[in-house]
Amino acid sequence: MHQAAAGDTRRLDAIEAVMTPADGTLASQLSAGLHAATICDDLRFPWGSSATPTKLRQPFVDLTSRTLAPSATWPYTAAVALAESSVQTCLRWPAEPPNSNPFGRLPDLPTLILNGDRDLSTPLEWAGRNSPSARPAPTWW
Repeated sequence: MHQAAAGDTRRLDAIEAVMTPADGTLASQLSAGLHAATICDDLRFPWGSSATPTKLRQPFVDLTSRTLAPSATWPYTAAVALAESSVQTCLRWPAEPPNSNPFGRLPDLPTLILNGDRDLSTPLEWAGRNSPSARPAPTWW
């Protein structure tokens, strides 16, 4: 990194040349906008859900930064975790109105839960937490 920062990028270029995505997906096939749209709508944040008006979100981030237990973000500080996460991506993402029946019972439809060990946005533990609420019982793949 020091050499690259000083203008000699040969070693860094050599590393990049041998690095390929695990699934072979080219960077040109990925969409940061689609990824942001998905996580900003699906995840829960310090401000709650994507229905929270954008102007009300920052105070919740500030409160979380002050009250988050160090063990929750170790080895990083809360400030680093909040600055380098989807929190910043979604902080100004447009608010989405809640759906017409946010607490209603979902229909009994078959559920297929797909998960792997290469997706930092959706760890296996999260899928496991959601599976008991699926009716009928989900099929894991």
